[in-house]
Amino acid sequence: MADVLEELKMIFAELERSGGGKAVFLDRAAGLVGQYGRIAGHPDLGSIHAFISERAPFALSDAELVDLRS
Repeated sequence: MADVLEELKMIFAELERSGGGKAVFLDRAAGLVGQYGRIAGHPDLGSIHAFISERAPFALSDAELVDLRS
């Protein structure tokens, strides 16, 4: 999961530089799911969701966070 967190850090840095919003984040995060496979049920999933929620410059619903894991 350390790789996923590093990728998320890069996505958030890119969003900050480019001014990208939620749609860009969701698109890039979907790419992570494609790259790393399904992460649902992983013991660190709650930590990943917390990491995203703390750093996202926009609100994400529970449903959007759930969509990131499948």
